[in-house]
Amino acid sequence: MTQSLPDTRPALLALHAEVRRRRDRAALGGAEYRQACEEIAAIEVQIARIEQPPEQPPQDPAPQDPPTASAGPAAGSAGEPAGPSAGG
Repeated sequence: MTQSLPDTRPALLALHAEVRRRRDRAALGGAEYRQACEEIAAIEVQIARIEQPPEQPPQDPAPQDPPTASAGPAAGSAGEPAGPSAGG
């Protein structure tokens, strides 16, 4: 595509419709048809660029406390006695 594309979505949609009409009038598989297909693709890429939200820089995750030695399960948890097993 030799011309620059519009910067607004409404202008791109109008151009898209115009080029689609040109493609529909062209002979299937001919040079005009292929050219129109390439222009439609370029217009659709530009529309996607406009519709895509601006890229946000990644945010640092909230700082977390380092794990401590007492973070594991405590002896005698889950209802078991803390002493030697009775089964022996």
